[in-house]
Amino acid sequence: MNVKISDIQHFSLHDGAGIRTTVFLKGCNLKCPWCANPECISPNIEKGFGRCRRNPKRQVKL
Repeated sequence: MNVKISDIQHFSLHDGAGIRTTVFLKGCNLKCPWCANPECISPNIEKGFGRCRRNPKRQVKL
């Protein structure tokens, strides 16, 4: 599966309980009027990220 990433926020406290890393994806088709992340609506890439490295000591939930 290929996905486009809009942003990665480390040490996020706003998107659930506890400290986490939040990955925001591009290309949302819902277009909610109250959207807190309108930059995620367009599927066009504005900034690039390198390859993600595996770290077996950390858990990633998608």
